[in-house]
Amino acid sequence: MNIEKEMEALFALQKEQPQQRALLAGDKDTDIFQSILGDLKDAVISKVKKKATGWIMNLVGLGPGPEPKDEVKEALEKQYQELKVIEGKIDALSSKLNEAIEVFKTEIDGAKYYTATQALNPVAANIDAAFERLQMYARLEPGAGSKLEMDELAATIRATIPNAFIAIKNNLIGTPSGGENMTSLGTRVAFKAAKSVDEYAEMIHMQFMYYYGLQLKALMLIIEAYHYNGTPAVAQNYYNTYVGNMNDEVKVYVNFVPKTSLQNKIELDTDVIDILPKGDNVYLQCGMQVTNPKFITIRTKDAQKLNELIIPDVRLNWTLAEKDGFAYTASMSESDSSRWDINKIALGNTPNIVGCLSYSPPGSGWFKGAFLMGYDIDGDYLYAMFMAMGVKGFTIKVINLKTFAFEDDLYFPDPLQSAGSPRGNGLRVKNGKLYIMAWFNSDSFTSLKVIDIKTKKVTDTIKAEPRSANGAMAPITIKDDLLFCAAYDTQLRVYDLNQSPPALTLLSNINIFMQNIIVDGNLIYINSHSNMEDTRGDLMVIYWAPKSGVSQKTMKVGNGITALHMDKTHLYGGAGGGEKTLYILGYAHDPNNLITPVDPVLAGSLPM
Repeated sequence: MNIEKEMEALFALQKEQPQQRALLAGDKDTDIFQSILGDLKDAVISKVKKKATGWIMNLVGLGPGPEPKDEVKEALEKQYQELKVIEGKIDALSSKLNEAIEVFKTEIDGAKYYTATQALNPVAANIDAAFERLQMYARLEPGAGSKLEMDELAATIRATIPNAFIAIKNNLIGTPSGGENMTSLGTRVAFKAAKSVDEYAEMIHMQFMYYYGLQLKALMLIIEAYHYNGTPAVAQNYYNTYVGNMNDEVKVYVNFVPKTSLQNKIELDTDVIDILPKGDNVYLQCGMQVTNPKFITIRTKDAQKLNELIIPDVRLNWTLAEKDGFAYTASMSESDSSRWDINKIALGNTPNIVGCLSYSPPGSGWFKGAFLMGYDIDGDYLYAMFMAMGVKGFTIKVINLKTFAFEDDLYFPDPLQSAGSPRGNGLRVKNGKLYIMAWFNSDSFTSLKVIDIKTKKVTDTIKAEPRSANGAMAPITIKDDLLFCAAYDTQLRVYDLNQSPPALTLLSNINIFMQNIIVDGNLIYINSHSNMEDTRGDLMVIYWAPKSGVSQKTMKVGNGITALHMDKTHLYGGAGGGEKTLYILGYAHDPNNLITPVDPVLAGSLPM
């Protein structure tokens, strides 16, 4: 075995496949930390010491092992360089964290966060002290270490470092009685302290990665100690259990990370009305400014246009929703303005129409026209709310998606004067109930209506009078058991759907009329109504926590966005009103890259 040649070959491979780059070929802390976890995984499933990761104490304390001494020496040198890189990265993160803490201390709850970080200083000191000794041993000749010193270090690690790891975990994601974990507290204070959303993203990345890096050092030490102690099976159990804990921490942290870093954009020949991300592609409804509206397919990773589908006889076209690889769109006919077509489109790189249903509202002549006010999918049913002109009440068309056929309408004679719109969706469905925010004539005020689908009865009416100047839309979205909405004003409302009637838990003025509301963890993304001149197309990013209210920051994406959608990794903004661009935004530092697959571990397998 020739370590040098192996490393040279590995570096050559990394140049061809940068996504697999080696530790010393990368500069991002996420890349570096993931490379180390990969090396540690190799160490706990094999006794091969070609990288020395996890085996330093054996190599310098018990002799060179089966490999030639020169190759072991080379492996130790590589490992020493690796340890220096780790130490340098964590030192840099520590320095930035200390600088940030001085800024945070002036914010509300900043002193609380400072106290929490100080409580972990002794834990960090224990990890750092042991790690420094490990670095020192990596500089020794193979077999030149003192067994007495090695025994003492291994015993110290086994006695103290697992407790240090767990202390960090408990602080990052634990929920003390009546308290708040450090991840929530630190991100909340950082959002208030940051001057921009981008600065906030950098702050919280630095915060999280410092403690993540400390835990990685702790894990390296533990694996070293148990390998040295002749119990590699215990080392493997620690790896699986503790990496699982670190994955849990990432899953909590991701709720606070904004998707606001511009990653790509594509210029189009028309404006973007609606956006539907699915799989590797994002699908656009375009065409307010062209004769034939288009359904355009864009590949997300490189913003390349793959296809344009022209849907015939269309005046306006909206994407309703997606299920099982099919998109459902609603089109107002060009030849007959009183007709709406519901199209079923098979998605892929070359989408095609595979079905169409038509609906003509009641009335006669011009008054047969209707407005689409909202839509949603629940289970195997699509619900689309129409308000017909010249006719009392409103109709919710019910479409069985399995048979792609209309079922019995939900008709309500109560006239409404305003609700949502295809852009600012005014209808949501959850657990057999419809939720609508509108101005109803029978109430003479704006209200949130809850309708039982089975009985077709209104079960709750919650008054929601506008608290500021009237806007044009009342968008609604549901996340888990919370409903987020506006009532034609600049007030963001949050209702708890677990209570009957739904209880208002948050009312906060955010200074813009809302068009779309997207909830992603503890962050809310709202774009302003395109008709509002002063704030046209602004993107508002809101940090919210049920017990501490909201903080907000405004940012501009291009010259403004009028359509907004999100998937697990990206935020998509489409420009209209004269602009013709799709913006693709994502994480500045993707936390999902920190998730590492681990093998299942039996409970109680770790030493007590």
